[in-house]
Amino acid sequence: MASVTGIDIDKTKPVITGSRAPLANAYGWINTDVTVSFACADAGSVLSGINTNTVAGTTLSAEGAGQFATNTGTCTDNAGNIADASTVSGINIDKTNPTITLTITPGSPAVTGWYNVATGKPTVTFTCGDSLSGVASCTPPVLVGEGANQTIAGNAMDKAGNSASTSIMHVNVDVTAPTINLINPGISGSYLLNQSANASYGCSDSGSSGLVAGSAGCGGPVASGSQFDTASVGSKNFTVNARDVAGNTASQTNTYGVFYSTGACLGSAGHTILQPINFTGDSVFPKKQGSTVPAKLRVCDANGTSIGSAGVVTDFRIVQIMAGTVSTTANEPVDSTTPDTAFRFDPSGGQWIYNISTKNYNAGSTYFFRVFLNDGTNIDFDFGLR
Repeated sequence: MASVTGIDIDKTKPVITGSRAPLANAYGWINTDVTVSFACADAGSVLSGINTNTVAGTTLSAEGAGQFATNTGTCTDNAGNIADASTVSGINIDKTNPTITLTITPGSPAVTGWYNVATGKPTVTFTCGDSLSGVASCTPPVLVGEGANQTIAGNAMDKAGNSASTSIMHVNVDVTAPTINLINPGISGSYLLNQSANASYGCSDSGSSGLVAGSAGCGGPVASGSQFDTASVGSKNFTVNARDVAGNTASQTNTYGVFYSTGACLGSAGHTILQPINFTGDSVFPKKQGSTVPAKLRVCDANGTSIGSAGVVTDFRIVQIMAGTVSTTANEPVDSTTPDTAFRFDPSGGQWIYNISTKNYNAGSTYFFRVFLNDGTNIDFDFGLR
């Protein structure tokens, strides 16, 4: 039997495979040039093997999506089979940084250069854009907290890994008003006429800007520690204002009263009825036609000085009449035996006098009187008639 040997048959084309470097990221993008390489191989060791290989790759540097590269050159095996061309596709290149801009709202701080209680805390908002791969991340809005000379930064990143940033500097925020500690005059405090009384107060600021220096930062109608107004009687207000560097303000007002002294007044009791009427309420006078009962009193300041200025006594009334066991509420003017229809001041005795006419009063009755003073207090007394 005859045989023919050495017959080699290869009908399979070589295979060209392509690859890229570097690989794309999770979004399918890259931000650098991409090198595409090709390799040629025959299918296994039993085939003819590669005879010529002129395939070559390329580098893609242009930006764009959906790019591809096809090998140049050819690959032929020893049997004369020529490999088909190979293409690496889906190459997305973006080497341009995204854009990022910011706005701050409100757009401007107060005239002090600080965002304060009036403006509120500012919000910095970032706007990001990218025309190729698209935006992957953008810093969310930032509500700026308290602080001085703050820098607020934002970042943008596109899907290719390119990044950009922007910032705004010297942002000052203080939205905390100062606090005031007003000790004296106290709330609803009572002081004597011409009493030496010193104001006592202080201010503090827990915000970021601090108090304005000097009296503008913490000031009342008088400097702290100086005397406040006791030169006249009545209800008065004492106000302390505070201001911080940011322009936040605070104000505290205490209402206080100035009164006549109830102490000794020219050797006698002050702020009470004087003889011949007993302040103990047990005076009884004979009922006579046209008889007079003089009502006398003194009011003094903190130094024991009798006060005789006009307007001390604002009104004088009968407020109650007791006839036996029957009590009647009254609101009657008090008759006088002199031309005076109001208390008059006697400088020689340093006292106020009113000559009460008992002409129209009834024997066996007790009359209750009230003297109204301009410091808001009253002097009450009574006497009976027999």
